Amino acid sequence: MTLRGDQAKGHVMVGGAALGVLDAVQMYAFFVALRYMDVAPAVLLSYMSPIYIAILAPRLLKQQAERAVVGALLPALAGITLMLLPGLLVPDLRVSAVGVAAGLVAGLALAFFFLVAKDLCAHVGATRCSSGTVCSWVSSCCRSAWCRR
Repeated sequence: MTLRGDQAKGHVMVGGAALGVLDAVQMYAFFVALRYMDVAPAVLLSYMSPIYIAILAPRLLKQQAERAVVGALLPALAGITLMLLPGLLVPDLRVSAVGVAAGLVAGLALAFFFLVAKDLCAHVGATRCSSGTVCSWVSSCCRSAWCRR
């Protein structure tokens, strides 16, 4: 269902604001996680967002979970863990409760970001959504380049 007129504008404004807030929360939480623990566990918790999406999407979007998605959860977690295993097996690995909580928040915020974006794209159409994605990507690249200075 595509919204029209004022209804579409309101939905886009609220959805866009939600995406901005979720992006800011995700970035801040990820950097807090990096501050309180090593890179490997912080990345592991943040990269679990697709797993969070697979768990949350059927409940929030009222969609039936596909068998392929359910079957892919364990291999996905295993793949993320294998990728980061060398960093996770370091004897003096630095992990803290604050870092774990921040990493979980970063992953969940990213998962909600994608869920909101999916809903927004379904209501405003693919062209507008892809334009917004390109603008968001460009702003993220500029922001990361600016932060390196």
